Amino acid sequence: MKRKLLVIGFVLFSIQIFAQTYRNEWIDYSKTYYKFKVSFGINPITFQPIKNGLVRIGQPTLAAAGLANVSAENFKLYRNGIEVAIYTSIPTGILGSSDYIEFVGEINDGKLDADMYRQPGFQLSDIWSLQEDDGTYFLTSNEGANKRYTEGTNSVSGTTLTPTLYFLNTISYTNRGRINEGFAAQAIFPLYSSSYDRGEGWSTRPIRPIGSSCGQASFTVNLTNLNAYTGGPTASLSVTAVGSANNARKVLVKLNGDSINEFQMDYYYDNTATTTGIDVNTLVSGTASIQHINKSIVDCDEFRLVKDELTYPRTLDCNNKTSLELRLPITFTGHYLKFYNHY
Repeated sequence: MKRKLLVIGFVLFSIQIFAQTYRNEWIDYSKTYYKFKVSFGINPITFQPIKNGLVRIGQPTLAAAGLANVSAENFKLYRNGIEVAIYTSIPTGILGSSDYIEFVGEINDGKLDADMYRQPGFQLSDIWSLQEDDGTYFLTSNEGANKRYTEGTNSVSGTTLTPTLYFLNTISYTNRGRINEGFAAQAIFPLYSSSYDRGEGWSTRPIRPIGSSCGQASFTVNLTNLNAYTGGPTASLSVTAVGSANNARKVLVKLNGDSINEFQMDYYYDNTATTTGIDVNTLVSGTASIQHINKSIVDCDEFRLVKDELTYPRTLDCNNKTSLELRLPITFTGHYLKFYNHY
C-alpha cells in the first residue's frame, strides 16, 4: 500500500511540474526575432510617460536590419508574448523604398510584475511597471496568417443608424511620485520584505490627517476635459488606496466638494472602494475634483493613494486632438460615430 501511494504522489507531482508555463511559449525557435523598444516621451501636463503612440518603421530601417526581402504579408509582431496587429503600406510583396509598416505602440506596463509579488493580488495597479518604461517588441517573418489593420470604406450615405451620442469612458489617475514599500513588520524601525509585498508599488506621497503636525494632509486629484453626456447613465468612482502606517483609519472621499464615500482601511491593508450611481450633472463643468481625506485619530498616521478610476458617459468631443480612444458594445448593425472638435 505504501508503494502505491508513493507512485501516485510522484505522478501528481510530475503533472504539476510539466503544467508550468514560462511565458516563452510564443517563441518559434526556428525563426529570428528582431528586438526593439519604443517610448513616447513625457506628458508636459502630468509629467508622466506617454503611454502609447503611432509607430512607423520605414523600409530603409527594415532593410538595414536584414529584412529587405521579407514580403509585406509575412511580417509578424509581438509584445509581451502576444501578437500585435500592424498596417503595411502595401498588402503583399516586397516593400519599396518609400513603404513602411505601422502599428499602435505601447510602453511597458506592470502586468508581468504580478509574478514577482508574494501573491498576485498584492499588486494594486498594473498601469506602470516597476522595472522600466520602454515597451519591448519583437519583429519576425512568418508565412501564414498574421494580424493586420485593413482599410475600409467610411461612408454613411444612406445610413438608417442614428448617431451614437456617448460612450462609457474610464479615465484613470495614477501617481509616480514615489514607490510605496508595502507591508512592514513592526520593530524599532519598520522591516520590509525583500519580496514584492502587499501594497508595494507606485503611489502618491503620504496622506495624513488634516491638521497633522507632520504635514502632507489631504490629497486632491483634478480630472479635466471630461465632456460628460448628461443624458446617459450614472457615473461611478473607484478609489484604490493602501495604508502605510500601523494604525486604524477611515478614508473619506469627496467629489467636487460632496462627500460620496467613507471606508475603513486599517494598518497596512489596502482597499478598492467603488461608489456607483453618481449623478452625471455633477460633472457638467468638465472637471472632477476628487479629495482624499485621512480621518485617523493618530496625528501622523498615513496612507497612500494608488489609483482613481472615474467611469462616466462621454460625448464624442475630441478636445481638438488627433485621436480619441473609445470602447463600444458589439453590434451586428454597426455604430454611426460623429466626432467633432477634432484636430
